[in-house]
Amino acid sequence: MTIPERLDQLVHKTGLDILTPHGAPRRRNLRFLPLLILVTMPVAYGVTAATLRDPGRHGAFGLAAIFIILFSLAFGAALLIRLFGPRVGWEGGALDERELILKARAGSIAGMILAALCALGCFYGGYAAVFGAWMPATALEWVYLGLMIQAYALTLPVLIASWLQPTPDGEE
Repeated sequence: MTIPERLDQLVHKTGLDILTPHGAPRRRNLRFLPLLILVTMPVAYGVTAATLRDPGRHGAFGLAAIFIILFSLAFGAALLIRLFGPRVGWEGGALDERELILKARAGSIAGMILAALCALGCFYGGYAAVFGAWMPATALEWVYLGLMIQAYALTLPVLIASWLQPTPDGEE
């Protein structure tokens, strides 16, 4: 047995082959995991932004590093969650009529929520400049804000599609 064959066998035994084109993941209704990602990202962003602005008061760089890692883990989970939740993305081949309707509804609702959040962020930014409230100031804060918007765009359709579907039977 060659080394590539052994590695293929190891990947198959661990179950990681679902991340390859040869394995098909079992789709599930992920009702609370996307919600955890959507809550973790702004919390980690806020703590990171607060600690990086005044590191002396918040325990130097250690606390910021912990929350940067937490933010990165949540972003990675947002990228992978589409593979395990309902089929709302481009991956996975042709969709039947029910899946197309579900994908359209979830995408529409998620787009509306994301547009509303961005509009509220713009209004906040306008008033924050007038009243001297917090605004992203460094390039790192702006980049993390962009990554958070991107993660929300990837995770919200999965969350919404999971809640639009009925709960599966006990046999499934």
